Amino acid sequence: MSSSLFQTTGWAAHLEAPAPCFGLHSDFEDQRAYPRIHGDFPVAFRNSQGQHCAATLRNLSPEGLQILCNMATAQIIYPPGGRLMEDDHPLLQATMVLPLAEGHQTLSACVRLLHVARVAPASCLMGFQFLELRPKARRQIDAFYAEQLRHLAGPSFRYVSPLARA
Repeated sequence: MSSSLFQTTGWAAHLEAPAPCFGLHSDFEDQRAYPRIHGDFPVAFRNSQGQHCAATLRNLSPEGLQILCNMATAQIIYPPGGRLMEDDHPLLQATMVLPLAEGHQTLSACVRLLHVARVAPASCLMGFQFLELRPKARRQIDAFYAEQLRHLAGPSFRYVSPLARA
């Protein structure tokens, strides 16, 4: 057995087919509570051991986000590698700067890892759920989401925040 971290963490054995891209009108998207807003900006993470890493936002919804990262970042986020076990969904702190009409705002939120898919020998997709968002974080996400949907769907589109339904 090789002594490299890559070989010993379980990541080498887990390789899935590339994740398909879904448009706003695919069957998969129709089953989601919210469409995903695609993005391409940095997301920083801190795990429970205090380790830091960075990834690229792939998409965001009011309920969570998906990132694309390299294997070094994946190993910091989920050291065991491979498929998530039912009782092993790590919690992390995620931080990103959201481009809003009123100016860039830093969003910091606790997230739970829900999905891991290795999409290439050196890349990984990871999906996260937002947990117990503070009111400021919820407002930032809702503002970003509403602005992006208005841009995509037109000025008459009306977004209703999950807070308004609660």
